[in-house]
Amino acid sequence: MTKTYTILGIVVAIILGVYNYLPDQRFLDEAFPVGEGVSVIGYDDQYDGGSSQIEFDAGDSTLDFSCTLGPEDAKAGWCGVLFQLGDVADKKFKKWNFVDTVHLDIESSGTNEILLKIWTFDPDVTQLDKPNTFRLLLKEVALKGGRETIAIPMDDFYTPEFWFEEYGKESARNRRSLESAARVEITSGWNQPRGQKYTIKLRQLSVSGVSNLYFGITLGLIVLVVIAAIGLRHPRRNAEGRHEP
Repeated sequence: MTKTYTILGIVVAIILGVYNYLPDQRFLDEAFPVGEGVSVIGYDDQYDGGSSQIEFDAGDSTLDFSCTLGPEDAKAGWCGVLFQLGDVADKKFKKWNFVDTVHLDIESSGTNEILLKIWTFDPDVTQLDKPNTFRLLLKEVALKGGRETIAIPMDDFYTPEFWFEEYGKESARNRRSLESAARVEITSGWNQPRGQKYTIKLRQLSVSGVSNLYFGITLGLIVLVVIAAIGLRHPRRNAEGRHEP
């Protein structure tokens, strides 16, 4: 029996060794160009009494957006582009469990910063009829002007203090692997001048990560080895009640 367990141990070691040397299998998921289950809109603050103005056109391969924030400094002003990921009513969101990088192919003028927001479903605090209770992951993205490609590590995104202060207690679900992405948003930077028009042309907004396919296969093989070991430890009995060899 000891010899059999030794052999099974060697098999597990071989499985883990092979897994360690397998190449990373990366996946790509796009918010733009718009794919299945994704919709996109441009918005401003005029519905709430503001005076910001936007121009918005989303084609098959490029998205053009421009915004001029309302000139009244004493009044909040906002505008942006919103990508809806999945169906809110059915809680069917993007499963970005293993995302490690967010990618932008963007062209800009009139601004040196945008805010990139990922809103995630958090059952501890999210109420489906209140969009801002989705947990906010925020990243300030510096822009040089002109066309550029930007890769942002997912770990650079953070939940700002004002979200916790406004929408409730700090959640226990803070690990990235638990995220279900409900929407992505691009908005004006913190210091965007009032009355100054800025434009962005977006060619790609996507995320990438390492697939868990190989890990799942490896885990399945190890489970089979464990089942085999348990079977050897508890041999079947024959009709006379004696252990079969």
